[in-house]
Amino acid sequence: MSISPDTPNNKVQFVQTRSIGIQEDYLRILRYFRFYGRVVPEPGDHEPETLDRIWVELKKMVVGSHAGHLLELMYDLGLVQYMGLPPDGDIEEMKRVWQNAKDSSPKPMTVLAAFFHRPEEVDKMDLRLKVSKEEKTLAQFLVKHRRELHKCPDNPDSLTPFTDFIIDVSRLGSIIKGDILYHQV
Repeated sequence: MSISPDTPNNKVQFVQTRSIGIQEDYLRILRYFRFYGRVVPEPGDHEPETLDRIWVELKKMVVGSHAGHLLELMYDLGLVQYMGLPPDGDIEEMKRVWQNAKDSSPKPMTVLAAFFHRPEEVDKMDLRLKVSKEEKTLAQFLVKHRRELHKCPDNPDSLTPFTDFIIDVSRLGSIIKGDILYHQV
């Protein structure tokens, strides 16, 4: 077995190199969560190296071919609590955003932001996964502003409302260009 519960210390760790272990068998990450749920007395006590791997794998998953299905399954299985995602995440919104963005190589956070209802939920996820400043800023921006933007009723193919908005908030830099379009309602 590649995951070992260290019961005297209430820790769960990978026995072999984490990246090799997870890349060899994606079930290992699920085993990690299973052991974690049995061994660790309080939630949120992950080893920092393990959280790095979780974030790396989650980023790959959310832009993959079956992101909607896999993330919904993770919600159904109760795994999201270990990743800092909101327990009441909007699965249907995430599927819609993923469908809008999947052919455009979206940033992982563009898809994940659909789960969040409030910027504070992004902060909680960041505490758990230690995402980059750019990723956190993008998620907070999308969560805060996605409902303000709508297609033009007269010209639904027009990007004018979105480009105008992006220009207005250009102080945030290039991280938001394009990503806000996937969240349009």
